[in-house]
Amino acid sequence: MKGLIYKDIAAIRSQLIGTLIILFFMYFMFFVAGGGEVIFTGNSLDEAEKFTVTMATNICTFVGVVCFSPLSINNILEDKQSGWIKYCRCSPLKRGSYSKAKIISTIVIISIYLIEAIIANLLSVIVCGCSIELAFAVPLVFATFTAMLILPTVPLIQRFGRIIEFIYLVLILVFAIVLGLITNGAMESDGSGTTLRIISYGVVPVLAVVSGAVSLSISKKMEENDM
Repeated sequence: MKGLIYKDIAAIRSQLIGTLIILFFMYFMFFVAGGGEVIFTGNSLDEAEKFTVTMATNICTFVGVVCFSPLSINNILEDKQSGWIKYCRCSPLKRGSYSKAKIISTIVIISIYLIEAIIANLLSVIVCGCSIELAFAVPLVFATFTAMLILPTVPLIQRFGRIIEFIYLVLILVFAIVLGLITNGAMESDGSGTTLRIISYGVVPVLAVVSGAVSLSISKKMEENDM
């Protein structure tokens, strides 16, 4: 199992490092734009400016977590074309090991982007005085939503191929729109804080866990039936 996980991460190591560097420079530019005023002039930011800095850095988070996390999923097609999946299913590995390794490696990659995002956000909290709750909450929502949408693609890509990648991209676009509408609607209501916290800390994580469990169960049965 560890070997399969290492193989998944090693296969995309250069892309992973490259995207992390690109995102670092994006974070750095937004941070300089917001934190530069505080550092070089000594003027503190008002609440609107703090919120703008937080949302700007989380644009990078959205790009990283949502758009680049599928890197490990993309090589399922390469595994399929090279015969690696058949090899795994004919090996002494337990049924479901291939898909389980894919799910774990995907969660690891999402976590790497999440850690980078939180570190960048914490810098904006320390220097600019931005909201510490938003610094953690927004990346976590992006990460758990991504996991919820991407984990079901593990068995589906094995069965149906590249078309699932396009469906995932459509779902991501829908996710961005729905998340924006939910946030906007919640902000306009009297209980905006409570509503957003329930969604962020309750509904989203539960859906992500359910999605992962169902995906793993389907993957295991699919691999058993393919033997």
